[in-house]
Amino acid sequence: MRDRLIAVSRRVWPAGLALAAVFALSSCLTPPVPVCYNAQIHTVDNEQINLCDFKIYEKNHHLERTVFQARWREGLDLVAIPFDDIASARKVGRFDTRVRFRDGTEDDFSEFFIDEYVLKGWSEYGPFQINATLVRGVVFVDADGNPVGGEAAGYIPPQIPPPEEEDRFITFAGDVISGRLAASEFTIRTAYGTLTLDRDLINEIMVDREAEVMQQVAKLKNDDVISGFLEPTQVEMVLPGGQVVTLDIDQLSRIRFSRPVATEETEER
Repeated sequence: MRDRLIAVSRRVWPAGLALAAVFALSSCLTPPVPVCYNAQIHTVDNEQINLCDFKIYEKNHHLERTVFQARWREGLDLVAIPFDDIASARKVGRFDTRVRFRDGTEDDFSEFFIDEYVLKGWSEYGPFQINATLVRGVVFVDADGNPVGGEAAGYIPPQIPPPEEEDRFITFAGDVISGRLAASEFTIRTAYGTLTLDRDLINEIMVDREAEVMQQVAKLKNDDVISGFLEPTQVEMVLPGGQVVTLDIDQLSRIRFSRPVATEETEER
């Protein structure tokens, strides 16, 4: 194809211009200039930062990318979502992000704004970067600052701070210790087998001292009750200052999960 275009140029233009055409055609074969993306970053504290030359920096691999890698509807495999396909993306749940594509369709992904990503670019004040976990939404815009997917795609609702929550140890002596349980899963050995429960499924774990053998009773959020023996028998709590407290299960009366932070509440014992 290139030879054919050069031959045509020699027939149509004078010989002196044919050489110029060769150089012009050769320049077309050089790599294209990378696309520069513009975006609005909406943070969890309801700020908006306008960035040009927007990129993702992957901390683990020390790479800059113009592609999000996420899991489609909490699937097992990562899928690549290029910036060219995205109009906007906004958090719609604790783990879920809703992506609006430039063709007008939408879909949900998990592991989109993750700790491994730093979002970076140039703001009006100079270079800017932010950990992706502090972002609630991204809107891609054109050179004039208009959302590429239209006004509907460009709206990121302000985040209403969720009620602060904490886990609680209630000791056999009646003391209340508040913080965040270190474990994300809890294993209970029952008469029918061993179960591993995600912490988000559990309302509380009580220590039943009235049974012949002291055992634990897990009350789930769907009202199911599971009796057995917690394994391991020690439970860790991370206090607000970062200190870790470890208690044996026989020191506890109950463990309560994700309770609202109370200022004057007297915890029921």
